[in-house]
Amino acid sequence: MWNDIISFNPGPPANMVKLYIIFGFVGLLFLLFLLSPTIRKKTSNKALKKIIARSRVGLLGFPLGILFLTWMRIGTVPVLSARIWFILLLFVFFIWAVVKCISYRKIRKRILRAQARRLRK
Repeated sequence: MWNDIISFNPGPPANMVKLYIIFGFVGLLFLLFLLSPTIRKKTSNKALKKIIARSRVGLLGFPLGILFLTWMRIGTVPVLSARIWFILLLFVFFIWAVVKCISYRKIRKRILRAQARRLRK
C-alpha cells in the first residue's frame, strides 16, 4: 500500500471520470476566487469580509497546484506525478480550510463582544 502512494512510477494515466471530478473541483475553487470580491462587497458580515480578503491567495494557489499535479500525472513525469504530492496538497488544503473556519469564528466572537460592549454603554 505505502509503495503505491510513495512510488515515483507514474503508472497508468487517470481515466476521464477522475479528471472530470478534479477539473470540477478546480473550477469551483477558481469560481470562488473570481467571485470573492463581489461576495465581499455584497455581504454585511464583517468577519466574512475579513476572511474573504485574506483567503484570495489560497483560492487561487490550490487550484493551480492541483492543475499542475494533474498535468504532470497526464504527462507521466516520474517524480512530480507521484501520488504523495497530490495527497499532501489535499491535506494542506484541508488544514487551510479548517484554519480559515477557526479564524472566522474568532473574528466573529470579537465583533460580537465589541457590539455587546457598545450596547451596554
